Amino acid sequence: MRILALDQATRKSGVSYYENDELKYCGLLDCNNVYNSKERFHEMVKLLVGKIDEIQPDIVVFEDVDSSFGNVETIRLLAQMQGVIIGKCIESGIPYHIYKA
Repeated sequence: MRILALDQATRKSGVSYYENDELKYCGLLDCNNVYNSKERFHEMVKLLVGKIDEIQPDIVVFEDVDSSFGNVETIRLLAQMQGVIIGKCIESGIPYHIYKA
């Protein structure tokens, strides 16, 4: 079983990939050098969707949006990012699981 685990964020997102319970890849998707928040969001979404396409996992797991941040704009962007990940999973027929932050 191929599992893709995401710790998604707008600037730097953690990615790990397991195959049959063995860690195959662990890395960071870094968009910190993109200063415009809208462009940074678009770049991160492309990178996250690209990882799903590249790995073609059997399941994607990721964290829920933590509303305790207090910054409404950040919460909105993270919720939109979560929606993109869910949409990609649905489109690709990949089950997903959201873990509480």
